[in-house]
Amino acid sequence: MSDLLLRRAKSQNSYDKDQMEKLLETILEIESFITSVERKGVPFREFVALRQANRYPRYQAALGDKIQFLYSEEELLFIEERERRTAEADPRRDARFDSS
Repeated sequence: MSDLLLRRAKSQNSYDKDQMEKLLETILEIESFITSVERKGVPFREFVALRQANRYPRYQAALGDKIQFLYSEEELLFIEERERRTAEADPRRDARFDSS
């Protein structure tokens, strides 16, 4: 990386070797996160659009043929309990839960 120079737009300041390494590590972490989200079947752009009150979904639940995104463990527990009660009343109902 010694022959690579990265400069901020509209600035003469460039990143030093440590800053470049940190930037590349961050880019790789982001790429890994995007892959992880998309492996769950959610396009990353859609995931980003699901942000609510500065929070992103932590779980996705398959409720029959409908997917629902959940933002907290409390919300997940509520939905699981509701679906358990519904399944007891109708054993054909299918619900699956997955953390994002």
